[in-house]
Amino acid sequence: MKATEPPSNSSLNLTHRPASELAQLIRQREVNVETVVQAHLTQIKHYNPQIKAVSVLAEEEALKSAKQADQELSAGSVEIGPLHGVPITLKDHAIVKGMRTTLGLPQYWNYRPSKDCELVARLRRAGAIILGRTNVPFGCYDWNCRNPIYPETVNPWNPSRTPGGSSGGAAAAIATGMTPLDMGSDLAGSIRLPSHCCGIFGLRTTDGLLPMNDVGPEDFPDAPSLLTVCGPMGRSIADLHLMLSVLAPEQRKETTPVPEKLRIAQTHKILDITADETSQAAIESFLNNLSKDGHTVTRDCAPEVDMAECFELWALITGHLASISLPKLMRTEPLNSILLFYVLQMRMGGGWIAQNLRKGFHSSEQNFQNALGRLEEIRGQVTKFYDQYDLWMLPNMPGPAFERTRMNWNFKVDGQRVSYGTYNGTYHCTTALMGTPGLTVPIGFSGGLPLSVQVHSRAFSDFWLLKVAEQHLESHADIRWPTGFGPAS
Repeated sequence: MKATEPPSNSSLNLTHRPASELAQLIRQREVNVETVVQAHLTQIKHYNPQIKAVSVLAEEEALKSAKQADQELSAGSVEIGPLHGVPITLKDHAIVKGMRTTLGLPQYWNYRPSKDCELVARLRRAGAIILGRTNVPFGCYDWNCRNPIYPETVNPWNPSRTPGGSSGGAAAAIATGMTPLDMGSDLAGSIRLPSHCCGIFGLRTTDGLLPMNDVGPEDFPDAPSLLTVCGPMGRSIADLHLMLSVLAPEQRKETTPVPEKLRIAQTHKILDITADETSQAAIESFLNNLSKDGHTVTRDCAPEVDMAECFELWALITGHLASISLPKLMRTEPLNSILLFYVLQMRMGGGWIAQNLRKGFHSSEQNFQNALGRLEEIRGQVTKFYDQYDLWMLPNMPGPAFERTRMNWNFKVDGQRVSYGTYNGTYHCTTALMGTPGLTVPIGFSGGLPLSVQVHSRAFSDFWLLKVAEQHLESHADIRWPTGFGPAS
């Protein structure tokens, strides 16, 4: 994809508006869909060679869909969805009919699905225009954005740093105005961590809220859908709410009122991982602002569960599901052993998380069922915690986006060597196991790199959480455009 001339001021005006605002402008006929889509295509062509966030550009299909959307508006069609004419990208994870879908895996380099998964179909029915796919790591299974098929995505705040993973391409594209919205997925922070690294909002939805059974390639074996979820990513809470209302229409009528004053629990430390001083200071400043607003903050408070057990159960369940859901070819030797070594040693850097994932991969069906039983007990304990608190806040990462290292075991916490997987997974795997919605809120910067806090609430309170964030949290957020990517002054 070659670079083009810089976008015009009018194009920048469109590429830097929220999706919710674009949808309103289109419905009111103040701008036509083709103009909006073309502006985003121009933005991608100009900046993507630098950032490498968009791996597949569907220009012809997007412009064709845009013309059709304009015709429907001109004809006075009553079938105008909430995303009518709004351009979006889609992480290279969920299958999209006729559009290359790889998951960063070489065997899928030219795979074009014969159908949309249900979530993509919902977005299309709502009128969204798909611009293309955003980049992911190998198998969508890493906290960076590197795979053997496409160039590695870089962080728009500092190209020597990672945009995060696995939804790193999505986060970088949103941060640079290439797209207003993307649908990420999250098993171990894959929405929350890239949102942190690139300074945007992202929502890991409640486990079980959205249909996940048909998201992967059509030749994937049938397996239970557990722990992995999809969710919206964008630059405003309103945009996340807009996309989620399309993805989960049956849940959007939630009527629980937003309290005027919140009961907030907060912790910096999970197991042996603690956020660095700058991150802690940013979170403390955010909490102090909330306290000034009259909300109650209880520090060093978390669900009363064994976090080590949560981490171990996450690894056992994830490893077991991976073992039964791999394509048949990858379950045969020697490919299976090579894959495990590559993922667990070369990508995860070995360590505690890799050891437990390996145990899960080789676990019996009985061990898996026992783990599911314990999972339900833990989630019951977490539910009781939210009888006492409205929100639980904790760091997203121990620090800002890390360097794009090739060998992933070079982190230190308080002078102690920590494996790549433990460093990036501790705040995310434990909370994913709990199954609750988790929202990334950008709150500050360290050395020119974004910092954030993740905010959790009761299971299936996703829309309520977004309402709370819009009413009480967003005014204290710190969301900016990376240098060189903001609107023209």
